[in-house]
Amino acid sequence: MATFKIWILHDNKKKNGAIPITVQLTHNGKRRYIPTPHAVFAQQLDRNGNIKDPNIKTIADGIYRRVKEILDELSFRVAAYSPDELKEYVLRKLDKGAGHSSIDFFEFAQAYIEKIKPEQPGTAANHCVMLNNLERYLGAKPLRITDITAPFLVKYHEWMAAQGDAKGAPLGERGQSLYLGSIRTILNAAQKEYNDYDKGEILIPNRPFERFKVPKARNIKTAEEKALSIAQVQAIRGYTPLLKRDELARDCFMLSFYLCGMNSADLYRCSELKEGAIRYHRAKVSGRRDDKAEMRVRVEPEALALLAKYKGKKTIFCFCERYADKGTFSSALNKGLKIIGRTVGIADLEFYYARHSWATIAANDCDIAVDTIDDCLAHSDNRIAKKSYIKKDWGKIYKANRKVLDAIL
Repeated sequence: MATFKIWILHDNKKKNGAIPITVQLTHNGKRRYIPTPHAVFAQQLDRNGNIKDPNIKTIADGIYRRVKEILDELSFRVAAYSPDELKEYVLRKLDKGAGHSSIDFFEFAQAYIEKIKPEQPGTAANHCVMLNNLERYLGAKPLRITDITAPFLVKYHEWMAAQGDAKGAPLGERGQSLYLGSIRTILNAAQKEYNDYDKGEILIPNRPFERFKVPKARNIKTAEEKALSIAQVQAIRGYTPLLKRDELARDCFMLSFYLCGMNSADLYRCSELKEGAIRYHRAKVSGRRDDKAEMRVRVEPEALALLAKYKGKKTIFCFCERYADKGTFSSALNKGLKIIGRTVGIADLEFYYARHSWATIAANDCDIAVDTIDDCLAHSDNRIAKKSYIKKDWGKIYKANRKVLDAIL
């Protein structure tokens, strides 16, 4: 059972004569001293060292009542705390402590972004864009994390729909959904870090996304719209480029298709070619899988000429030498693909279509099992039986890819 009392630290008198007022906490036979922002001077104490000044006594009584409330809330759960843990808990609950009222959403978000950036650079970048947008809405930082409520999200959503982009024009549905989803992800991470549900220590109680649902963008293309037929893939392969931009776009689109739908981010940075296969960790989901989304794809004859054409110095391909970052590279590809799409009759052709098309042709035209397709695409699924107990058969992936490439000959 924990006990406590207001304690004057006479031995810690400051140069100006101020003597700190603390809370002496005794738990499991050990004493801990909890600081407060208040102090007392010698003339405010009686001859026995007790507080006699009525104003200071009122402050001390308020601290006593607050600590009593905190410990009463814990009830029998106090036994689960060590003396140091209990001290920190009381500190967080007091005004001076880092309780839920003082957790800044922006500050936590920046720390979270730095944490995930090495494994999920794309996701980290999206979070940064959201923070910039949210700051424009608020006009300034900080934002108390407990102020993120369902009504707050409704107003922020309305603002984005009316004037949410950088130029003050309405933000598209895709952006609205992305930013709100980003807030949800970061808020969930904060609750995971600060809330201890076993001990009943809930420092971030607000759960706004139970009432507010992140809207889905209505203009997001379906899998059917993103998947091309064999004839359409052949048309892209046979396209005669007019400019360097659409030549690069055609070549990289086909490279992606030849390499089991490899993402542009992985084409940009992959650096290991061993035993005839490109080995890499899929950037988009490497932080969500125990195996870091390891992927190996054999370089088939169709890809050899492109491998030589775009050979890099330190990476397999030279794209990181030509473009400052993967975002610039991806943008260049999609601009070139728009040119190709207009010529071959595929509206709004995008690089990601190569991945969707590979998967759809594998399933519908080659009758390849969905589980094998998942392995070929390095999806984020991390089922125990599949990822922990069964050794991956890379040969199975190579055979599946060869079958798909044979289908478009």
